[in-house]
Amino acid sequence: MNKDNISDRATVLFLGTAFLICVIALVTVLNSIWTSVQPILNNVLQEISKFTRIDTTDYNFFVPPRADTTNTKFKTEAVKPIETNTTNNIQQNNTTNINQIDYSMTDYNFPVPELTTKAEHSREYFPDAILDDAKLLAMQDPNVIINQSVISISIPKIKISSPVLQGLNANELLNQGFWVSPTSYKLGQGEVVLLCHRRHFGPNDPRSCWYLDNLQRGDDVIINVDGRSLLYKVVGINVFDGEDPLIYTLSPNEDLIKIVTCTPLYSNAQRLVVLAKRER
Repeated sequence: MNKDNISDRATVLFLGTAFLICVIALVTVLNSIWTSVQPILNNVLQEISKFTRIDTTDYNFFVPPRADTTNTKFKTEAVKPIETNTTNNIQQNNTTNINQIDYSMTDYNFPVPELTTKAEHSREYFPDAILDDAKLLAMQDPNVIINQSVISISIPKIKISSPVLQGLNANELLNQGFWVSPTSYKLGQGEVVLLCHRRHFGPNDPRSCWYLDNLQRGDDVIINVDGRSLLYKVVGINVFDGEDPLIYTLSPNEDLIKIVTCTPLYSNAQRLVVLAKRER
């Protein structure tokens, strides 16, 4: 191979390499410029697009003029009342142009009523159906002799500490605490049914069964009767439909306490039943 051919190949290789380096450098420079310019270009395009959309959008509703915030007196004469003496007047007023209403004379600074808390709402509009149950239980034997022992109940886990009332005026007594169904056996000689409000007292009252569903097997239920403390342990927790006759079916052979309330918390559809057995 002669020297001229070798020299030509070296020249071509050099020129090719130089061209490739120039291309790579040019791409790098252009990429750097685009990275710097792209955010600015995007912002410009977004602003142009925004104005274009606003100019071409039809919102299809009437926007009243801005009210005068310095005017705090509501003026009823701002809107002309509809005259009802003739049909023509009614039709005429019904077609009044909305632009004739002076919105600047209207004061919207009226008081907004406070929202009712969930507990208050439940007491006012969702009375516990346990009251209906108690009324039916009290009517089963109106001549029953009520044992007037002084009874109270304590459930430490859910901070219940309540009197347990006895008598046939169930609704009044339940509004004071737990209530003994008159269908119950005598304490210590069979099953005793205690009814309690789920929502009436709210979550923080010690007479409330709000958290009764938090109990588990083995939890303590303490009954104080005439100065004595009787310890019961939870042996079962069940949910029944509100009409299920098993809720108030009693066992005559065991020393049991059955506590009944409404469930779910904001419903009267079912009954939550906690069964506790005497330990000592």
